[in-house]
Amino acid sequence: MGVSLIKQNLDICASAAAEVTDVESFKAWTRQFVKSVICHGALACGYGRIHSAGVSMDYVIGVDYPVEHLEAISNAAGAIDTPLMRHWLVTRSGTTPRLLAGPCSSTPQPAVISCLA
Repeated sequence: MGVSLIKQNLDICASAAAEVTDVESFKAWTRQFVKSVICHGALACGYGRIHSAGVSMDYVIGVDYPVEHLEAISNAAGAIDTPLMRHWLVTRSGTTPRLLAGPCSSTPQPAVISCLA
């Protein structure tokens, strides 16, 4: 039962993505549909690039995500520096988020999704 519910939520989420046309509709989509797939209380989605100082983000959309947190995880060169990012730089593989087969818990964790060029 859990796997079919996950697939159903993924399908609904993917279909609803067609309605995303700007930053505000993206934020609404993540709150309403992505949250049913990846439980989160706050979400940061970004596009960035790898360079000698680490990973710099060219653009970040925060959805209920505190800007202060992004500033706190930047290194002296301004690149994002977290254990997850260091893991990705070494292995070039991410971690798989826990997909939901039921409702989001009452204490969801922050999520970060990045796309690197």
